[in-house]
Amino acid sequence: MSTKVIGITGGIGSGKSAVLDYIEENFNARILKTDEIAHDVMEPGERCYEALKRIFPDEVFPDNAPIDRELMAKAMFSDESLRQKLNAIVHPAVGEYLKEETLKERAQNKFDYVIIESALYTGGEFALLCDAVWNIHASVSVRTERLKRTRGYSDEKIRDILKSQEKNDELRLTLPVQIDNDGDFEATKTQIKNALGGIVL
Repeated sequence: MSTKVIGITGGIGSGKSAVLDYIEENFNARILKTDEIAHDVMEPGERCYEALKRIFPDEVFPDNAPIDRELMAKAMFSDESLRQKLNAIVHPAVGEYLKEETLKERAQNKFDYVIIESALYTGGEFALLCDAVWNIHASVSVRTERLKRTRGYSDEKIRDILKSQEKNDELRLTLPVQIDNDGDFEATKTQIKNALGGIVL
């Protein structure tokens, strides 16, 4: 049985976290979350820290301690080019980390699955790393209800977020594996098991 790499994506409120938790609890799988990796590669001594120090104000980096993320966010709010520069540094570093880890896990063959979770999906290198990419899908009404319940977002904020993700949602709907997470999670579990069963090990 050889380790297979599965990419999991889905829009905000689609229920990716519940899917990941279920896989982690019930299958021999390692979960890699791109948001957490992006956070880690910006820590002191990690691959992005020094490069970020060269573009952000000194006060963002208190005595080589972890980045003051509130000050970093303020700096990017006042200068949009900083966000673009940060992404140009961090995104490739995340990609390199994922390449290294997936190669390692395939070689060691300790896990049946490596799951790479990414809120955004653009295809490209992310897709090339994976044996399959799944989209976790839910209707706008279900996503809205979840975001109100779990995050306390207003209708206006949810509409703005969903509007900003429309193009990415359209791209995700072209993926061959669609996991419908619109309601009964027992039905979602069945889809997950079927999708995993469709990957030849």
